[in-house]
Amino acid sequence: MSPDRGPGKFDPDLGDSAVSTRKEGVVISSERFDERSEIREGARELDIATEKLAGLTRAQRDLNRAFPRATPAPIDNPRLRRPLPAEIELRRSLSARQRNARSVTKRQVLDALPDAQYRALDALASDPKVWHSTNAALSNVSGDAVSLDDDQRKRVQRVDRAIQRYEKASGRGHLVYVAVSVPAKVSNPRDLPSTLQPGTVLCFDRFTGATHSMHELDPTCQPGDAVFEIQTDRGMYMGNSSRVDNSHHLLPRGIQFQVVGTHFAPYERPGQPPGERLVVQLVDVSEPKR
Repeated sequence: MSPDRGPGKFDPDLGDSAVSTRKEGVVISSERFDERSEIREGARELDIATEKLAGLTRAQRDLNRAFPRATPAPIDNPRLRRPLPAEIELRRSLSARQRNARSVTKRQVLDALPDAQYRALDALASDPKVWHSTNAALSNVSGDAVSLDDDQRKRVQRVDRAIQRYEKASGRGHLVYVAVSVPAKVSNPRDLPSTLQPGTVLCFDRFTGATHSMHELDPTCQPGDAVFEIQTDRGMYMGNSSRVDNSHHLLPRGIQFQVVGTHFAPYERPGQPPGERLVVQLVDVSEPKR
């Protein structure tokens, strides 16, 4: 039986984690879980209403949105998409060419960022205290930035805009990985919590750190952790070029994913035999680009 099919439900995004690329899931009461879902749904309905208001500029609409709009550039070349791999397919590390290409776009975007956006992004990405306090605040309001205090909202929305600048410049799909704790060690994917079973939709209120190469999770992954394997065109590459083994990626807050598969999957470990992780495959089902 699924570990959360009792008095509560498992929320993989709610707990505080000291590691940006690992989510600390928690089991909460069904009532609280459903209440948080209703708050998000109401906020998304208000976002839709905000988009329909006459007389507002795009910047004014963004200021009053609970969640950031999706802004990825079209992917014109099918080879630049990153589809989810098959169950038995070896998960390979991101190639040097891919890291170089993404690093070039990242540097161009960073060089063009206004100072306020650059400082907000840098603080979130480099200061663990800022990462913790920002994400804790977002969890407290179920991701609704409008409900944050003014200073926190400004910092969060500056990061939103920085990520959107990268999305508009990228034109690439992403296949990224995030570790997640689960209530108990799982030997059969069917024993994962009900909220991680195929067909369910997950909402990440927080900013999420990820990596394009699964082996980079090894130093901080716990033995019983599962790994989210995420297909999306959202977020910003934060890793390095081919000279450094760092393919980190920052996913936006407020993003929604549908679970489409769960299984054990092999992955490449440079200089070592392949490893194996329990994978929960997610596809981005957030709002279409506006």
